[in-house]
Amino acid sequence: MRHRARRVVVKARVVKTRGPQSQALAAHLRYLQRDGVTRESTVGELYSAFYGKEDGVNFLERGRDDRHQFRLIVAPEDATELGELGDFTRGLMRQLEYDLERTLDWVAVDHHNTGHPHTHVVIRGVTENSKILYVAGG
Repeated sequence: MRHRARRVVVKARVVKTRGPQSQALAAHLRYLQRDGVTRESTVGELYSAFYGKEDGVNFLERGRDDRHQFRLIVAPEDATELGELGDFTRGLMRQLEYDLERTLDWVAVDHHNTGHPHTHVVIRGVTENSKILYVAGG
């Protein structure tokens, strides 16, 4: 089966989640879910691999003792034509899990409040068996 190539910009960063930064985690999720980010200019909703609506407080609690988390901004070039960014994001995250040979604990929220729709993804920095998750660069 042939697949059409799609250009996607992905910005990634690792954020420490212990120490003074830990208070900023909840603020970051609130910022991602702020009012006006959806197509209808309403509050953004977190989702995950399996849930259409994810609880941010629960996600933060699961990651309370994590050393770090990964934050991605995913912007497909043709995002306006894709329809639901959530379907694309779930597929991308499945491929990432396959490539890393790991199940990831992540949440995402789609933003349509700019000229370029994009998705913010937050990934816990641990593996499914609570070991530190390392992702090699390059």
